[in-house]
Order: sequence, then C-alpha cells, then structure tokens
Amino acid sequence: MAARVSGHPLGARVAALQRSARLPQLTAALARDGEVVAEAAAGVPEPAPDVQFRIGSITKTFTAVLVLQLRDEGRLALEDPLGRHLPGLPAAVADARAGDLLAHVSGLAREPGGDFWEAVPGPDAQGLLGLLPDPARVLPAGSRWHYSNLAYALLGRLVEELRGADLPTVLRERLLGPLGLERTSWLPEPPHAQGWRLHPFADLVEPEPHADTAAMGAAGQLWSTPRDLCRWGAFLLDPDPALLAPATAAQMRRPVVVVDDAWTQAHGLGLQLVRRGERVLAGHGGSMPGFLAGLVVLPGEGLVAAACANAWQVADPVGLCVDAVLDEAGRAPRRPRAWAPSPVPDAVRELLGEWYYRGAPVRLVCREGLLVLDSGRRRERFEPAGPDLFRGLDAWQGGEPLRVRRGDDGRPAVLDLATWLLVRDPEDPRGLP
Repeated sequence: MAARVSGHPLGARVAALQRSARLPQLTAALARDGEVVAEAAAGVPEPAPDVQFRIGSITKTFTAVLVLQLRDEGRLALEDPLGRHLPGLPAAVADARAGDLLAHVSGLAREPGGDFWEAVPGPDAQGLLGLLPDPARVLPAGSRWHYSNLAYALLGRLVEELRGADLPTVLRERLLGPLGLERTSWLPEPPHAQGWRLHPFADLVEPEPHADTAAMGAAGQLWSTPRDLCRWGAFLLDPDPALLAPATAAQMRRPVVVVDDAWTQAHGLGLQLVRRGERVLAGHGGSMPGFLAGLVVLPGEGLVAAACANAWQVADPVGLCVDAVLDEAGRAPRRPRAWAPSPVPDAVRELLGEWYYRGAPVRLVCREGLLVLDSGRRRERFEPAGPDLFRGLDAWQGGEPLRVRRGDDGRPAVLDLATWLLVRDPEDPRGLP
C-alpha cells in the first residue's frame, strides 16, 4: 500500500477498507478546489493512478447533467412527460415526468424485465422497450423515493432522441472532451482493472465479464479513475458556465425527496445526498458486477473524494469518501477567498441604502454584483431580470419578482416584492399597514 501523499490519513483509510472488505484493489483520491491533495491505493498489484475501474451508477450523474443541459437550452422541461419526446412508450412510462425520473420519484420499476443482469451484452434501444416490465410503474408517481435503473435508461434514450446521436457520442462531445476527462470512457481502455467475484468462504476470486450494457448504459456503463472523478466532482461544485449553469448545479444538490425518516439520506436531481450532522454532502455510489465506486463532494469547502474497487462485495466506498472529505474539512479548513472590490451595476446602485416595510427597516446592499436584501433576520439575493425587475435567488424569495416603481421624478419610490411594498420613508402610507 502506498499513500501518494506521505502521512495523509487517506492512506490508512484505504488500507483498512481494502483488507477488511477483501477487495483485490482499492484506489482513492481527494481534491480541493480542483487540485488533488492526496491519493492512496492498496492491492496486489497496487493500481496506478491511471488504471480505469467501472464506476457503475456514478454514470447517472453524467446522464443527469446531459438532461439538464437540454432543459437549460429550452429543449425540454422537467415537467415534460417522456411520451412528449419518445414515441411508442406504454402509457405508464409515457406519463413519467423527466424531473421525477432524475430524482427517483417516478414510481417506475427498479429494473427492466427479463434476466437483464444475466444478459451479455445488454439490450439495444428497441430491445429495451421489449423488456419493459408489467407493470412498469410499481408505485404512484411522487409517493416516495424508489431507485430505478430503468428510469435512467429511459433518460438516456431521451438524450439520444433530442441530440440525434448515441449516448457515448453525446457524452464525449458535451462533457468528457470539454472537461478533459481523458480516462473516462464508455468501454474500458487500457490500463483497466479486471472485475472479480469473491468466494464467500475462501480467499479466492473469479473474473466477472465486462458486459456492455448498451441501452441500459445511461444507468451505469462508464469506466473512470479517481483522478478523473475528482475533476468531475469539482465541475459539479463549480461548473464552467459554458457547459452547465452554476444555478443548475446548485439545483442538482437540492433535496427533492428524503429517503429515510431520520433524514440521513435524500436525493436531488441526479445526485444522492448524505447528511452528517450539520453538513450535507452530495455525490453517488456505483456498483456493477466486479466493481464498486464512490464519489462525494462537500459544498462550501471545495472538497471532492472518489474511490474505486474491483470486487462486488459488502463495502462502502461512499462512506470512505464521506469520511475523507469531512476529515479534511476539519483537519485543514478552507482558506477564505480574499475580498476584492467589484463593480456595482447602475440598476443596483440607485436602490442601495435603507428601505422600510411596515415601519421595519431593511437594507439593500450590493455584494459581488447582486442586490442583497438584509432584513436583520435573513439575507436574500436578487439578480437583474429586466428593466426595473429583479428575481430572487434564495430559499425564502427564490423566483419571486422584485419590481421597481418610479416616482414622477424618475427615481425609485417603491419596491414591490411579491406585493410587499418597501418605501424610502417610514411614514410613507404605501409602506404602512
């Protein structure tokens, strides 16, 4: 075993899990703000950093971004039923909404019918439709969280239909290539690990086939490395706006459904969420015959951890990644970004200062080009949305309009915040009960 950063605690974590779970090979990386700060590997032979492993359902995070790119382009809405874009689906599947599929609340069956997991290779697009189970919907839509590989296979078909290309091509052109993920691919590229099946009663292994899951691939086909996954995690935290709007990345990390009564887990749009105390981490686990993987990001700290192993065994690579990022956050707190002056847009400048709502003072300030309403109890950000119009960005006022009403002299006289009227003079009757 080698910790590629001498003395970093990641090395001990990897060594302990590799031995206790009897994983032939285990490799992990930890990054902060896009830079790898630690790597570790264990096994015989010990895998090099560029060795690919199958990452299973972490593929779903890529599929989700491809769907959300289409949403941001106006090509689809998360409320759209699949049947609006994919002809020939049975009614129970055609009615499923894209957003529900992303968050696993569509109620669709977990897997396609037949002996899919025993089939090599997987079905093509037409074959997938022939494998739709009966019933295809096993729960009412929106009733609860219910994980579905079938849902993501259908999302993959949706991407192919709207882009006019197969999913491997769309992935390369829209994500893998632009992000420089050179060791992430649809099919394995040397050097890559062999997946193994462990004997339950002896220290023996048998090779698992590396099947192409074809039309089911959007749910779990990709191969990658911890280094590439750390780059991907950094993108999910702080995306290039040319590829994904930062607001969309934040939406992915927002809980859509809580998985358990204790709220230790939830699901966003394509991302699994884990709560540890006051912190909520995002990411995804992955498993395929012969492989396990985990990816975790910690918003606000710029931390990403990824782990890959080559046995389908009782082990928790996601837990390893959660522990790694929380340990790093406590061991080496993130250095705050240095403050620097920033320009104030003209539309914002004339609104700054003190306003009143029902006699109570509120302050409007400009921070990093955004209008911020500070009531003393909470701070709400607004971005320009048109002439004399701003739109709320945060939870309480998210999406709500703030309209500027001007007086006869052309200066702002009243701010209409979703029918709440803010005025400059505390005795102005427009701002009184």
